[in-house]
Amino acid sequence: MDFQPNRCAACWPFAEDFEPAKCAIYGPGNPCDICLQISEMDAQIAHARALLADLGPKRQQLLKTKVNTLHDPVTRYLPVEVASLIFIFYVHGTDITQLDYNARSSTEEDHHGIPLVLAAVCKAWRRIVFATPRLWTSMNIDLSIAQDPALQVELATQWLSRSGHIPLSISIDVPLDEGSQQPNQHTGDLFELLKTYAFRWQQLTLFIPSKFYHAFTDGLGGVPLLESLSLIPTTYDMIELDDPLADEFALTATPCLKDLAVLYLGLNQLQIQMDALTSIWYSPIGLDEIFEILSHSTRLMECKFTSIQRRTDFNPFPDVPIIYSSLRSLSISPKEGNVDAATSEELEHIFDLLELPSLQSFSHTSTSSDHPLAVRVLSSLFARSHTLLKHLSITVTVSGAAVSEHQIIWFLEKLPTLITLSISLLGKEQSMLTDIFFKRLARVPSTEVDETLPNTFLPHLEILKFRGRRTFSWQSFADIFPAPGQGSSITQSALFGSESTPLPTFPATRYPIRRPLQCCKLRLRRSIPGQLEYIGDKDVLISLVGVQKTGVVLSIVEANREEDNRDMIECSLDLFRLKRENL
Repeated sequence: MDFQPNRCAACWPFAEDFEPAKCAIYGPGNPCDICLQISEMDAQIAHARALLADLGPKRQQLLKTKVNTLHDPVTRYLPVEVASLIFIFYVHGTDITQLDYNARSSTEEDHHGIPLVLAAVCKAWRRIVFATPRLWTSMNIDLSIAQDPALQVELATQWLSRSGHIPLSISIDVPLDEGSQQPNQHTGDLFELLKTYAFRWQQLTLFIPSKFYHAFTDGLGGVPLLESLSLIPTTYDMIELDDPLADEFALTATPCLKDLAVLYLGLNQLQIQMDALTSIWYSPIGLDEIFEILSHSTRLMECKFTSIQRRTDFNPFPDVPIIYSSLRSLSISPKEGNVDAATSEELEHIFDLLELPSLQSFSHTSTSSDHPLAVRVLSSLFARSHTLLKHLSITVTVSGAAVSEHQIIWFLEKLPTLITLSISLLGKEQSMLTDIFFKRLARVPSTEVDETLPNTFLPHLEILKFRGRRTFSWQSFADIFPAPGQGSSITQSALFGSESTPLPTFPATRYPIRRPLQCCKLRLRRSIPGQLEYIGDKDVLISLVGVQKTGVVLSIVEANREEDNRDMIECSLDLFRLKRENL
């Protein structure tokens, strides 16, 4: 008999292919003792492998059911009601502001799909999630990225069926279909499904083509619970305010509507109940439409009017100034360019026809050289209204016109109650904050020369923000903060009215603070393209680091693009080889 010795696999491949059952040393069917032992081991290994293959799925099943039930801290230690409340806080912890269009694109992950994620954890969680209607009251439907629109409609049906009888927050994104004036079948089915729940709408955001507005609102009755409405048409750049082909959006019965955002839809194409509004953002809008809104919405507290155009001649101007006692925040931005844009004289006429005694926040954007900040007209408005303005924001676009430093100082001297001042200059040659401004800001009242509060420049300023090209010296900027060891010369009675008025709380520090300035943020653009800029004065740099150590939020970044944030203080410390902790 031919015999091949069995060797290890490293020595001879025969060991890997060896079958002990074929051993015939003692004759056919009569293997040796060693081969019998190997055969028994092979049988045990095969049995163990089969047992392992069977135990793996069983173990996984126990992990999904029994172990989660016994070891899950949510379902084991907490009542169902408490677990449900935790899920509600988790799902609704972050809300998208309805009036902020940028929030739609800033959220990378859609929190509206979280209930489905929670339901996939285990059966116990799924039972709790499906039995909690408040988890299903916010729904974001985006047909522009849907792989299967029919499936989206089916999921929306199931989603809404779990929401019980609680008010709904709905957001819809429908892509533009260039070849059709009517929505396709799936979009139409979705509209009809949502209409059946119209009596429960509380927040509604529509990113849909304006030509679909009629299909969406057709047959709708009252919407009694609707509080927030946002209309952002997909084809906004193709719509003009006086376009006769523009579709109307009609919801005649909206008694609870408080927040309204409308982009690229003329006021004459909008048929809604506006008497309960407290907040509005409208763009673009005609001059006369502003007064039409103000006359019908007497409860408005916040108004944002952007891309203001010439009057549409649909509505007359008021004959006498309107006293609008509830308005607290007003934002004005004319249309860019000269085509159909409101002139500076027309904008000034608006301010002449208003009295705003409760105004606390004002924002103005200059979009062309024809629309500088009307400092004298606005100063007259604030004085006539006896306004105690607290927040002022001034933005000058690339093509806008900035006022001189003398004009802005004269204007700010009329606003001693300001708490927040924000100035953004986006053009290359624009200048507003110079050494003259910061030297004026550095002056403080002194009881020795009998200076009083009205002669003080921005005595209550807490927050200062600037964005643009630096047109001031670092020394003049540093002078607005007190030097180490310098006492404050301003008295409590001069700054806050009386000795009994409680002083604001400041961080304990050896650097006293002259005024309540607690936050200063500069976003600077390079004066010379391609050349890095530093704080070149070592003493000024050390003093600014000392200001940061007092607890004042002081941020100076070089930001030529929105994503760039080069900390100029830290870079300057590296340039001088200084360590912050040693200063």
